[in-house]
Amino acid sequence: MKNELKLYYFTDSYPFSADITWKSKEIYEASQVFEEVIIVPFTFKTENHLMFPNNVRIEAPTLRNTLFAKPKYLKHLISLSQPQKWLKELFRAFPKGKQAILDWYLATIYSDIIVKRPVFKELKKNRKHQEKCVLFFQWTMNNALMVPSLYKWGYRNIVCRMHGYDLYEFRHHQYAPYKPSILKKASACTFISKHGLDYIQKRYPFVKEKCHLHYLGAKAMKTNIVDPDNTFHVISVSRVVPLKRLELIVDALKMVNFPIKWTHIGDGYAFDAVKKKADIVQNANQNCEIEFLGWLPPQAIEDYYSNNGIGALVLVSETEGLPVVIMEAFSASVPVIATDVGGVSELVNTDNGVLLAPNPSPEDVAKAIGFLAKEDKESRSKRREQARVSYAKDFDLLNNSKAFIDFLYQKAHSGQRRNA
Repeated sequence: MKNELKLYYFTDSYPFSADITWKSKEIYEASQVFEEVIIVPFTFKTENHLMFPNNVRIEAPTLRNTLFAKPKYLKHLISLSQPQKWLKELFRAFPKGKQAILDWYLATIYSDIIVKRPVFKELKKNRKHQEKCVLFFQWTMNNALMVPSLYKWGYRNIVCRMHGYDLYEFRHHQYAPYKPSILKKASACTFISKHGLDYIQKRYPFVKEKCHLHYLGAKAMKTNIVDPDNTFHVISVSRVVPLKRLELIVDALKMVNFPIKWTHIGDGYAFDAVKKKADIVQNANQNCEIEFLGWLPPQAIEDYYSNNGIGALVLVSETEGLPVVIMEAFSASVPVIATDVGGVSELVNTDNGVLLAPNPSPEDVAKAIGFLAKEDKESRSKRREQARVSYAKDFDLLNNSKAFIDFLYQKAHSGQRRNA
C-alpha cells in the first residue's frame, strides 16, 4: 500500500540510454509502494522511449554531455555554490598521480554543476520533510558526489549501490574522488556481489556495520534448445574494449580442431581491431565460423537465444562486478565459461559451466570450450539444467527487484521511526 514516501532513484544515464536491464523492473516495483518515484540521470546517451507508471517522474540529465578537464572550468572551484571541501581532497589525490588529479578536478567541477540543478534545489528546499524520502544512488560517483551535502541538509535515508567500475579503485589508479566522504554519509551501502562487499570492508572498515548484499537479476528467457548433431556454438555478449579480452577467444579458436561457431554481440572502440584479427583466424582455420552482430537491443538478444542453439557463453574479462549476461545465459539454460574475477565465482561453478583462472592462456580457453563441446549427452543435459537452477535460486529478476525495493521501503520507515 502506497503512502507519502518518495524515492529518488539516481542513475548513470537511464532512462536516456539503451541499458534497461534490471532498472525498469526496480522502477516498476518502486512505483507500487512509493507515492512518487523520481528518476535522476547523470548524463544523456539516447532519447527515452520507455513508458512508466503515472507516479514516476523523470528529471532531465544533470549533464547533457560529460566534460573534459579544461582550464575554463576553474571558475567552479571558487564558486560560492561549490559544495565540496576540495583542498583536502586534492591532497588525497596528489600522491596518486596525474590521472587522479584530473579525476579530482572533474569531480569537483561536477559537484558545483550538480548542486545547481533543479532536483537538488528541490531537495534542499524540502529538507524539513527528509524523513519521507529515500535517496538511492546506483553508483558512488557522479550524482552521488552530493551525498555529503544531502547529509548536511538533514537527509538520513541515503543508500548507495556499488557495482564494479565505481567499486574497485584499482581500475582508477587506486583513487576515486570523494569516495570516503560519500561512504561515511550514506546510511546504507549495498553491493551486487559478496566479493565487492568484502573488498570495500577491507578498504574502508568503517562501513562494515551498514553493508548489505543484494544480487541483481535478469529477465527469464526461454529455454535454449541445442541439437547435439549441430556445430558447437559459443556466444559472447559484451562491449568490445580491452578489459573484455576478446582476443583471448580469437586466439583460442586458432587451436580448436573440431567444427565451432563463435558469435559476438556488442560493439566498442576496439571492434575493428578484434574483427580484423578474427577474420584472419577464420580464414586460417576451416573448422571455425565467426560472426560479429554488433550492438543489439535487449529484445533482439533474447530472440537470438530463442532461435539459435548455443552451447556456452564465454566471458573472459580481466575484471567484472557480477555480470548480468551470465544470469541471462543461465536463465536460458546455457552453461558459461568465465574468468574468476570480481563476483563471477558466485555465479559460475563446475556444475553449471567452467570457471577459468583470472588470467587464462588461449590454451586454457580452448580446453574449456573443447571440454563442453565433447561432453556426452547426459552430462551436457545436467549442466544445462543446473544453469537454469542457478538462475532460479539467486538471480530471478522479479524476486530480486521486489526484495531490493522492499529494502529501500523499510529504510524509509526506519527513518520515520528515528524522527518520530
